[in-house]
Amino acid sequence: MKQIALLLISCLFISVTSCKKENKNPEPDPANNNNNNNNNDDDPPPGSDTKITSTDLLAHYFIIELSSGALRVDYFYTEGTTLKGWRDGLGMRRGMEDLSLSNDTLKYTISGTNVYTYVLQKAANGRISIINTITSTPDVIAHHEIQPVADATPFASTGAENIFRYIKSDGDNVYLYFAFTGEGNVWKHDGVTGASDYMGYYLLHKNLGWKSNDDRTFGVAVSSWKGNNEIDMLIQSSVPELGTGIQAASEF
Repeated sequence: MKQIALLLISCLFISVTSCKKENKNPEPDPANNNNNNNNNDDDPPPGSDTKITSTDLLAHYFIIELSSGALRVDYFYTEGTTLKGWRDGLGMRRGMEDLSLSNDTLKYTISGTNVYTYVLQKAANGRISIINTITSTPDVIAHHEIQPVADATPFASTGAENIFRYIKSDGDNVYLYFAFTGEGNVWKHDGVTGASDYMGYYLLHKNLGWKSNDDRTFGVAVSSWKGNNEIDMLIQSSVPELGTGIQAASEF
């Protein structure tokens, strides 16, 4: 009888312990936004943080190659709380007109007749990509990319010169040197005919690009171009020594 009583007590203890375990609240999940495992109608839906805002556009810029062979860079800034933008190219600068961002669709006009409409998408890491482009413009886009401002390769240097190199279509190497002197930002080029004198240049918005003071040479920073991640800068110039068309340079 004593053994039967002990067996009944043991069974009763196991039963009570099991019930307590089943009724215990689940442990908090640190990965859950509300620090619990309960479903909450107030939780943001997946992907809601990928909505594109003006702040996202400020952190990106467009590099554009037109069918005419012209190189352009489009970038954004704020005036007060208003989003605005510029387009820069060789010997030209235009402000964006009728700029709007709605439902991840960006639209703006350049020079009154060139209308650009981009359908964009933002990844969870904040990077924006182009899903579709609709243009109503005589300046047909041959190729374009959108890249983060933070990835732009620096041109200006207050220490050792920053050097870039590219090979022209005729096989000649061209070197570009960027430095800072008492006269400000200066650059020179060195090719088959030897080194030029140092010339002045000025930077475009947050080091995205540069222009020579005589507006004859224009460069844009890129973290990659047409799938080539070894390209750091695209340049275009009316200086014969630098070649014709868009040149792709790498940091040397």
